[in-house]
Amino acid sequence: MEVEQSTFWPVIEQTTPKRGILRELIDTIREHGPVIPQATAAAALQVSRQRVFQLVSEGKLATVTIGGVRHIPMAALELFMTEERKAGRPIKSDGLASRMIRATAKNYT
Repeated sequence: MEVEQSTFWPVIEQTTPKRGILRELIDTIREHGPVIPQATAAAALQVSRQRVFQLVSEGKLATVTIGGVRHIPMAALELFMTEERKAGRPIKSDGLASRMIRATAKNYT
């Protein structure tokens, strides 16, 4: 049985999204270059997924949203990896150590 091609055209029109996730992905790649999910970025940075979410919320790592899911452009990831970062835990300004230093400095002045 031979089916006319024109009977399939409405089905193809309905199933091919004009503004779906695939279209968003293509447009995003054209605009920002290749993108990767946050979990993959965590593996590339050798940190936890939670740390990547923290970097994103602090604005240190750029993201784009595709279909409600955040992705990280490869360019942003490479930029972040090349930035000079201090290693270790930052010193708290009003922590016990700074109070002890101030107290000790008062004794010597």
